[in-house]
Amino acid sequence: MCLDTIRQVLEGTSETVEIGYKWVRKMADGYYAPTRMTRFQDGWNEAASVVLAAELQPDIHYMSGFHLFETVEAAKKHWTGDYFERHTLVKVEYKGVLARGCEHSLYGLINVVVAKHMRIIQEYQ
Repeated sequence: MCLDTIRQVLEGTSETVEIGYKWVRKMADGYYAPTRMTRFQDGWNEAASVVLAAELQPDIHYMSGFHLFETVEAAKKHWTGDYFERHTLVKVEYKGVLARGCEHSLYGLINVVVAKHMRIIQEYQ
């Protein structure tokens, strides 16, 4: 998942906890990021701090974080094909929003939030 267009860049200091969704790889010893094979710990996970630029707005920068979908519908629009067979959709809590924006997909714009902290609550049923 990527952040193609940024609507808002924030400091990431808010302690407000929100609900979102993320596709992960479920393995015998836990959940991993889909592409990097980073294992998510139990409890709160903190993202590394790296400055990034939006795909379609290279002059706008934001701090890296966990890219999450704001709704189940957005998460389900993101992937097609065998992706659903190899990945698990999880419901997460997040805080410390760093950016809000959109991913441009074949199915239109999908709202994405980038957060400094995330924890997996449960698998989405």
